[in-house]
Amino acid sequence: MTDTHAHLNDERFAGDLADTIARAAEKGVGSILVCGWDIPSGRQAADMAAAYPSVYAAAGVHPHDSESWSPEAAEDIRELSAKGRIVAVGEIGLDYYYDLEFRESQLVCFREQLKLSLELDLPVSIHSRCAMEDTIGALREYPGVRGVLHCFSGTMEQMSDLLDMGLYIGAAGPVTFKSSEDLRSVIRYVPADRLLLETDCPYMAPAPLRGRRNEPWMVCHVLEKMAGLLNMEPADLEALTDDNARRLFGLRG
Repeated sequence: MTDTHAHLNDERFAGDLADTIARAAEKGVGSILVCGWDIPSGRQAADMAAAYPSVYAAAGVHPHDSESWSPEAAEDIRELSAKGRIVAVGEIGLDYYYDLEFRESQLVCFREQLKLSLELDLPVSIHSRCAMEDTIGALREYPGVRGVLHCFSGTMEQMSDLLDMGLYIGAAGPVTFKSSEDLRSVIRYVPADRLLLETDCPYMAPAPLRGRRNEPWMVCHVLEKMAGLLNMEPADLEALTDDNARRLFGLRG
């Protein structure tokens, strides 16, 4: 299995990082993509990738940190890319959930990082919360961008638009929640060869583990739920989504 979106650089893993990665390996998780949310956390992800063979890194500026975006931040991501330390630009995107006042800075930050991903020929990991139309609009401005809409929560039409642009769809813990029937009614139609599995740990632990700190090994519950929705054997979906992750992010076998 591959966890294509994790935050092992969150302070909640500071005391048992090695054990967390070992638990994931014992449960069959062979690759973990650790995403940054600002430049320091991106560097931390890159350091983890250098220390653990199963870990890969993404660096980017999250919409909540968009006011920190600067030419220097872009140069930091270029530096990490030049050293081969990152396989994606992320986590980037838009988040209007709290109706924050700095939407314009979010759009500037998002557009600049989409442009940077094309320059560096790297895929993106996109966060979109209550902002899907603006997210899709920005993506249309940069044809050729590769990536994944992580923890997808949109409509059928929005998923179709993303698929038409060549993006992948990320399924996380919410697909297992009892309250997420609307999400399941949409995501069951994602083509299996465009699906990625993730935890977004330490957040949103899947059922039946809600309330616990989410960890990469828990992606097995997302796999089982998605296999049922797609009428596939879990082992077959595991192999296919692992291949999807390798193809998009250039992970080793």
